Amino acid sequence: MAILVLVLAVIIYRQHQVFSPSNLDGGSVTESLSNVDVSASGDELKEKSEKKKSSGRKMHGYTVVSELTHDDTRFVQGLTYHDGYLYEGTGLYGDSNVYKINAITGETVKQLKVPLPDYLFGEGIAYFNNEIVQLTWKDRVGLIYNAETMEIIPSKFLFEFESHTGEGWGITHDPVRNEFVVSDGSEYLHFWDDETMKENRRVRVHFLDDFSRIRYFSKLNELEYVNGKILANVWYQDKIISIDPDTGIVEKVYDFTNLFPKKDRGVNSLGEKVDCFNGISISDVEGEVFVTGKYWPKIYRVKLEEE
Repeated sequence: MAILVLVLAVIIYRQHQVFSPSNLDGGSVTESLSNVDVSASGDELKEKSEKKKSSGRKMHGYTVVSELTHDDTRFVQGLTYHDGYLYEGTGLYGDSNVYKINAITGETVKQLKVPLPDYLFGEGIAYFNNEIVQLTWKDRVGLIYNAETMEIIPSKFLFEFESHTGEGWGITHDPVRNEFVVSDGSEYLHFWDDETMKENRRVRVHFLDDFSRIRYFSKLNELEYVNGKILANVWYQDKIISIDPDTGIVEKVYDFTNLFPKKDRGVNSLGEKVDCFNGISISDVEGEVFVTGKYWPKIYRVKLEEE
């Protein structure tokens, strides 16, 4: 019954999407959202970035604290933590799911009672108020599950969203501002009201290069809110960047090139090529995060260097 409700809801949404004039512009909503604070440009960005240039340009490292065995058949799209458990969202058509993992043993203790239908590609996830929020890639819909039972919440499990590219990639929750922070594969971070799921503002993620030129970080992927900053994977780069959510300025870059070197990745247990670094989660210890990747055989708990 639950999967029938999900299928019907998505079909109804798609029919609405096809005939709605607001969806005919290919996905850019910059002009249509009057309350969106698109980041400053030109001299304003340069002035803000100059103050952060020295910290943002320096590479930071990490120390591996522990490792968990990880199911290397999972195409990881999102990772987050709550009360002793990791929640892991996976993607690909026909294989999208959410798993609940013991953060000490690495054992998977639950998964969605009803996985995503084959035509939905799962993306990033976030924990909020005993719920798991999951984005989808190109369908402009998100889903909400009960974090305990891993079942859909019938009253609000499906919601529509917009982004700069029309896609959903990463999502995290900022408990201070009561906002979800969302990436879409561009250089923008979108900030949504956590009750209405509507966009309040967005910032453009950037830094200054050695010639004081503004450079933007595109392909922002998985996200995690940590101590007032947004940590982000960058698609197909073995780095995590730390972003000021007010300005979009990149304050730190963590280099994970040697964590699981590309030359050592090979193939997984199904013969699929092990893919990119993707997945960041808080832990129960301040300064320590969990990280992993698509089809990776391990989840690493690491301590981030701050100086």
